[in-house]
Amino acid sequence: MESNHLQTPEYQVSVILLQILEKLKEEPAASKLKSAKVLAGNDSMRIMQYVLPIVMQVQMEVLKINGYEDTRESLMKFTQLVKDLEERDTAIKNLHDVLKSHYLPHVTVYHDKGSSLTLYD
Repeated sequence: MESNHLQTPEYQVSVILLQILEKLKEEPAASKLKSAKVLAGNDSMRIMQYVLPIVMQVQMEVLKINGYEDTRESLMKFTQLVKDLEERDTAIKNLHDVLKSHYLPHVTVYHDKGSSLTLYD
């Protein structure tokens, strides 16, 4: 008999996020992702054009293996579930941050305590 914690949404989401991260390290996704990142550089538009579709495809493949439909709508629903759960589960937040690091450019943020000024690199 399966333990109750194995059926919680938090556990299931954590497992799926780990599977996505592992699949991104495997071929052919790893080499496609590396090439796309080189092509995109640190240009946000190019990252969205070249890198994000590869990450999304891997996510949809893993979600399908885990019983989700193979659609962008399922991916959006899963992402919303992740965002909801990461507010109360730091492990999910950390895993999601690692996943996002694959398709979000590095941004340096500066907050001036005396004003609402925010600068981005």
